[in-house]
Amino acid sequence: NTKSITHTPNKQTLTTRHHHTISPTPRTWQSRMPAKNPAFHQKITISALTKKAADLAQRKAALSTPSKEIKAKQPGKSVRPLPGLLAPLLRDVHPVIAYTQPGDCYSFTKRKGNNHFFVDLLGAPDYVIPNIIPKSSEFENYVTERNQTENYVFSYSGQLGLGLETEKGIVIRLGLNYSRYQSRFRKSDPNFKKVSIEQIFDNQGNLLRNDTVTTFGSLDIQHFNSHQYLGIPLTLGYTTSGHQLDIGFNAGLQFNIQTQSKGRFIGADSQTTPLTIYRNSAQPAYKSQIGWQAIANLSLAYEISDHIDILFAPHIKYTPNTITTAFYPLDEKLTTIGLWIGGRIRF
Repeated sequence: NTKSITHTPNKQTLTTRHHHTISPTPRTWQSRMPAKNPAFHQKITISALTKKAADLAQRKAALSTPSKEIKAKQPGKSVRPLPGLLAPLLRDVHPVIAYTQPGDCYSFTKRKGNNHFFVDLLGAPDYVIPNIIPKSSEFENYVTERNQTENYVFSYSGQLGLGLETEKGIVIRLGLNYSRYQSRFRKSDPNFKKVSIEQIFDNQGNLLRNDTVTTFGSLDIQHFNSHQYLGIPLTLGYTTSGHQLDIGFNAGLQFNIQTQSKGRFIGADSQTTPLTIYRNSAQPAYKSQIGWQAIANLSLAYEISDHIDILFAPHIKYTPNTITTAFYPLDEKLTTIGLWIGGRIRF
């Protein structure tokens, strides 16, 4: 016995029948499987085939159409449309990493494209290098005495500045600067001799005589002097912006408003003289205004937030004019080296 499966297109169902002979109808397949297998008696309806075909058509249409924007778990971010096979797979999936729009990509150059103002608040330890020059050769020894008895110690400056940075990196800054330079005066003389005159009076208050008293010993005088300067710095510079670090160079002038000096130093007569005597006399030693100074610095600004930077700026200040008056026999010029440390607020 042989078994045949006959396919009839005009019928609603397909059935299996046992035949002793081969049917002449078209599309006939022979099988050697036993006739008693119950799987061959199961009816397959056209409606099931139609449902499967419709499901395949729906999947094909889904593959050819981009899916809608998929919301991610992170607020404010979304997944862009994904074409192809991944679209139906991500329909119910929340990704861990959200893709951002092209405009949201991180830029490695910051604060470009607009102008902004900023405020700097800075402080600096300073190192002062004095340069004392005699106005004539007869005062060369006096210069030696000044250098041997004075040396600058800890000095400092403070500055408040307002600036504008353009979109091209040009920086204009105007501020208020206060500087205090401190020097130590020290004079020692192991063979010090002091001559004084003592007046002797009687019981009635009448002067009897004058006695000359000579005292021998050692002399050690130490005093701290201060030189205070108040000025207005004006600088022009250029800044290049990086990931979190701005590097800039600035140069300009500082216009002195007021200068004040206090302390003691060796006078031209080799005697210890208070600076107040020179300042209040008709021939003062130091000027009350020293004119302009040349300034420059290299600034490093590290961004800690969108509007706040930490600033480090090595700086130099040079005084081309002497800080002493025309009456004083020596010219004194100063060069200052320091490190600005502070913060910057951007608007």
